[in-house]
Amino acid sequence: MQLTRHSYDVVVAKTVKEAMDIYDPTYTMLLVDLMLPDGSGIEFIKYVRMSNTTIPIIILTALTEDDDVVEGFMAGCDDYVKKPFGIGELMIRMKRYQNNNKQSQAIIVREPFTLDLCNRAVRKEGVNIILTPTEFKLFQLFFINHEKTFTKNEIADLIWGKDYVGDLQIVIVNVNRLRCKLDRDKEAYIKTVWGVGYKWEN
Repeated sequence: MQLTRHSYDVVVAKTVKEAMDIYDPTYTMLLVDLMLPDGSGIEFIKYVRMSNTTIPIIILTALTEDDDVVEGFMAGCDDYVKKPFGIGELMIRMKRYQNNNKQSQAIIVREPFTLDLCNRAVRKEGVNIILTPTEFKLFQLFFINHEKTFTKNEIADLIWGKDYVGDLQIVIVNVNRLRCKLDRDKEAYIKTVWGVGYKWEN
């Protein structure tokens, strides 16, 4: 499958696991095959849609049964292109979604914070907040998906990968570290949803 960061930058993953490992929310489009060596591209699409509802996803596949098409759209794809297809047709479809892609906006502002995706920076009232790579990924997850509640297991999957089998205490520790850097009131922005997980309120 192909994951595009910019119109001139294409990243290729050969398996579901590899796609999950290298996926970055700053990609501008995903082209996903369903038949991969270690599973179905549907699994990857569901993984992406847990945290990113706007990035365009186009399925490219030889699976043409109605049930396959329905499953693809139910998982969250935007378009379903059946093989064989013409490159001209694919380019037209890609251009349409690229032009409408909200995710291509590199800077997201929700006062008092600014999330700069290109420079991987977070600012509060114009002042840079120094975050570790993990803290930045956590901030990005909550900030982009404000009001969405994530369980600790979902956070572990999205930040540390599906293969992470360690103690979920790592989620609690990193969320608390991020909270301390965002505000003296530790729950000013990242709220605890008791018995469930965390969500951003701002």
